[in-house]
Amino acid sequence: MFGVVLSSLVCGLVPYLVIRALWCHFYPKRRHLQGKHVLVTGGSSGIGLSVARQVALLGAKVTLVARNVERLQKAKEEVESACAKLEGDGSSRVQVFSVDLAGRRENIDTAIKEAEASQGPVYMLVNCAGFSRAQVFEDIPQSLVKELIDVNLMGSFTVTQEVVRGMKQRGEGGVVVFTSSQGGLVGLYGFTAYSAAKGAVVKLAEALHMELKPHGITVTVCYPPDTQTPGFEEENKTKPVETRLISEAAGLFTNVSCFIREIELESDACNNSVLTRASLTTLQQGCHS
Repeated sequence: MFGVVLSSLVCGLVPYLVIRALWCHFYPKRRHLQGKHVLVTGGSSGIGLSVARQVALLGAKVTLVARNVERLQKAKEEVESACAKLEGDGSSRVQVFSVDLAGRRENIDTAIKEAEASQGPVYMLVNCAGFSRAQVFEDIPQSLVKELIDVNLMGSFTVTQEVVRGMKQRGEGGVVVFTSSQGGLVGLYGFTAYSAAKGAVVKLAEALHMELKPHGITVTVCYPPDTQTPGFEEENKTKPVETRLISEAAGLFTNVSCFIREIELESDACNNSVLTRASLTTLQQGCHS
């Protein structure tokens, strides 16, 4: 019992302290996201919604992309409510687009173009759209494997490809964030297909980092553990007993535990860096702090 309580305290306290330290570091220089356009996929719930709320509070203009129209509208209202006390019209900070990221490419490209026409060019892209299912290997249908790859890998690939094209043309830098998983780092019982998809996201990010570094575009990868989200509740419905026992032993993180570190490419030391991994926050960053 004591271990569970201690784990809960650490899960909540450590992210808060780190985010607070980062804010204190950057705020005296400038509100770095003030007026910048941040596009968040999977922004209607879970980690994506938490990230959207956080960047909006830092002054960013936010675009939420997800499939479910009703959830998107509810998320929009939640972010607007959180920003109600900020200067300016909070309702103008947030816009939503209902798009299936595993669907037709032209629908995705159109949504991004419309989002940029309304809120300006995307400065930061946060890829949070994804889902997981746990099943014993021989029981996984091929259709599920395809869906896991389409949503977790190809959804991020397609959106990032369109956003990065604009970033490179403008020559003003930017930030691209991918959400992998602890299962993308280490294969987990019952997650053969999911771990394969999330592991592919990591390699996508590593290769893309090499291409984008000369253009001043930072690539970051986040590796959230089991996190208390609607998606996690759905995932639990199909978990094998062995997977459930492993998951329960590790405990649950809250949404804020998967936070996004905003990186400035201001020094030669940063520009010459490579992707590094911080074990405490499970965050792979585009430059050293």
